[in-house]
Amino acid sequence: MMKAGLWLIFAGCASTPGWAAEPPQQEPAPPEADADASPRQLSELVVLERGARPRRVLRRERPAIGTHYTSTTTRSGAITQQSPASKARTEVMPSPTYTFDMTVVAHTEDGGWVEESVISGLDIGAGRRVDRQAVADGEQIADSVAGMTSRMHIAADGRSLGTGTWRAGADSDAAQRELETRFEDAPADYPPSSCPLPDSKVGVGARWQTTQERANPLFTYAQTTTYTLTELTDERIVCTFTIEGSAEPRVIEARPGGLQTRLSQFRASGSGRAELSRSHWFSNRTTVSEQRSTVLTAHAGDQRMEVTLVDELQFEWVRTPTQ
Repeated sequence: MMKAGLWLIFAGCASTPGWAAEPPQQEPAPPEADADASPRQLSELVVLERGARPRRVLRRERPAIGTHYTSTTTRSGAITQQSPASKARTEVMPSPTYTFDMTVVAHTEDGGWVEESVISGLDIGAGRRVDRQAVADGEQIADSVAGMTSRMHIAADGRSLGTGTWRAGADSDAAQRELETRFEDAPADYPPSSCPLPDSKVGVGARWQTTQERANPLFTYAQTTTYTLTELTDERIVCTFTIEGSAEPRVIEARPGGLQTRLSQFRASGSGRAELSRSHWFSNRTTVSEQRSTVLTAHAGDQRMEVTLVDELQFEWVRTPTQ
């Protein structure tokens, strides 16, 4: 169940770039209270080119407390595994669609805000070529995730800060408690769901860049995202972006007896498009296509085995303001 479970968990977490820790019950925690939430390291947003005239500031007023919207997130793809001793094997994973109800519950001192997200639905999205065991595992999860809640801290430029925990309800059953543990351990391993905006004046053709530490179940890696402003009107903003990620070779597991698992190579690349409305803060629609290639080497004495994993991912986010 582990592979399908993590696949679904990543899809669920993918509705936002990162989840902040659960704040105190009485009041959402300010940014400095999130120090124990293992925040991902974020670089400053760097403007590479200012673009054509006329130029304008893209950032908008932060949403009012009580602002509510719904978000749907779909993730699809396949995992290919290959080693010198075997043929390549590809598993087509389910295409789960999560539905979230999201509400702005507080403003923060850094100019950002706190959003509370509640999972209101999950459709596994089983297809004819999808791995059947993954579907069965996903269906076990689907009924239990409804009602799970988390909060995230959004910075003034639109980026999420930190990672955190999904909480089951007080009257949740054992299955939800198990999922709470799984979601708590799920890493922030997903592409951006929107487009952070610079605070300087820019025009069409402008380019800016951010770098962020990301993680998967085995290791962390650095990801650089470069954004290009392709459309700017009084009504909307459209950005395209490219993703490049890499990790240094390292030992990721060592066991007694000299058994080691080593990351030999990791590369990630992708592209996407985000449509934003100028009348509210949230991305209307974001699509991303990404490929990740991981080469793992296991050593035991004088024996060595190499495995290559290629993960093809497609994400789509759709957000709808309701008030």
